[in-house]
Amino acid sequence: MALDSPTLVSNLWYNDGNIVLQAESSLFRVSLGVPAEHSPVFDGIQKLPQSQDQEMYGGCPLMVLPDKAEDLANFLRAVYDSGFFEPPPSKTDFDTLAGIL
Repeated sequence: MALDSPTLVSNLWYNDGNIVLQAESSLFRVSLGVPAEHSPVFDGIQKLPQSQDQEMYGGCPLMVLPDKAEDLANFLRAVYDSGFFEPPPSKTDFDTLAGIL
């Protein structure tokens, strides 16, 4: 899926990442093994064989996800930044919690 004006999410764009995830027009470059440890969906993606005609972005496989960009960003921040989401009794808003779940 070609993007006219993709937005690289700078705080979730790692130069040593091995996959680019796209949600809406936002792009995230991460190491797939990190979210795979926290999500059976990403674990399954990690186990799929790479196709010869896999779409690429910046030298990495591009995975287009149906999620809202804000939800994916919240999930990835919770996985990559241990201080982003503190467990209860810390307060958080519903949108952040929904994205993490």
